[in-house]
Amino acid sequence: MALKDDGEIFDLDAQKPLADLPDDVAYQYCVNRAFWYDRRDELTAEHVARLPHRTNVLRTHAGSQWNRQRHAWAPEMFADMATRSGAAGMRVLTIFAEPSAYHPTNEINYLAYARFTWDPNRSGESFWQDEVAPRFGGEAEAAAFQAGVRVLDDPAATASALTRVRGEALDQVAATSGEVQRRWLWLAERTARFAHSLQQG
Repeated sequence: MALKDDGEIFDLDAQKPLADLPDDVAYQYCVNRAFWYDRRDELTAEHVARLPHRTNVLRTHAGSQWNRQRHAWAPEMFADMATRSGAAGMRVLTIFAEPSAYHPTNEINYLAYARFTWDPNRSGESFWQDEVAPRFGGEAEAAAFQAGVRVLDDPAATASALTRVRGEALDQVAATSGEVQRRWLWLAERTARFAHSLQQG
């Protein structure tokens, strides 16, 4: 059973009609990206214990929503959700995961989801060093990719800012090969597409 409203997990009055429903099913609460950062401190073990049923699932559409977040960078959010929901006693964290892992942003999101749901106590530093940095050519390169994606995710980004990121990505395309190169080529193409749209508009 899914409760799709972002506020319902924190509205105990809204939970009252669920009390008469079976306890041997999962009750799913969906949260979006903005809502999570506004309300995450309320997800405590004390609050989860007051929900009507035992098997409670947290679900998010972050990193795959259509409102320019289809390929948004969200590994920090997935790590945070895994850590907090586990500590609060939520049984499961799920994600929509609609886009292919071909897209490097989604690839990193899914890796964060997999690693931090398996081990919520894992450090962000070890995840970055072991999983992220090698996929972009090193730690400095991964940080540059992340910075470029932040521009791509920013709805206020200008065509000139996107074009600058495209140039930096193409420099990495020329300096790399294989899967690392493919990831940088993706960033170059995406920023070129967004810049073109702004220039045409």
